[in-house]
Amino acid sequence: MDSVGRVNARVLTGLLVPADAERPLSLRAVADTAAAISDLLGGVLLDNAEAWNLGRGVSASVYWAEDRAGLPVNDRLSVLATRLGIVDRTFHAAARGDALLLGTTRQGRDVDVPGAVAMAADRCGYPVAPVTSPAPVLAGAALTRHAGYQNPVQPGDRSGRGPTHE
Repeated sequence: MDSVGRVNARVLTGLLVPADAERPLSLRAVADTAAAISDLLGGVLLDNAEAWNLGRGVSASVYWAEDRAGLPVNDRLSVLATRLGIVDRTFHAAARGDALLLGTTRQGRDVDVPGAVAMAADRCGYPVAPVTSPAPVLAGAALTRHAGYQNPVQPGDRSGRGPTHE
């Protein structure tokens, strides 16, 4: 917990696979909480994560909306799943709405999405945009950087320091 009493969640990197083909796949920083994952997916109630064993000790999990029936088909998720060896017809029929892929440990703990998943997406012809952070994560990082920030040396300043904020 931090000094205000909030729980500090780990930040993970996941692969967001939007159902809208106009939006690129992207690596996204997300807090390891159901609320943060739900917010990333548009505020939906989350279904139980679908677990994929990708072989060689690599596993991934898929987070998506609990009620997907009215959501658009996510063809890219289905193609990516096939590329990764997931040929479950039930899964493919349910591939609707945006999805977030994370890695998973043998104990079921979420971790960063395996690099093999992003590589498979690229091999499917779906370039993956670099990591982007949600606003709270960016704000926290900016505050941390600002706290230790030193202004650069200014021309003509012989003190070895930049201007101060006095």
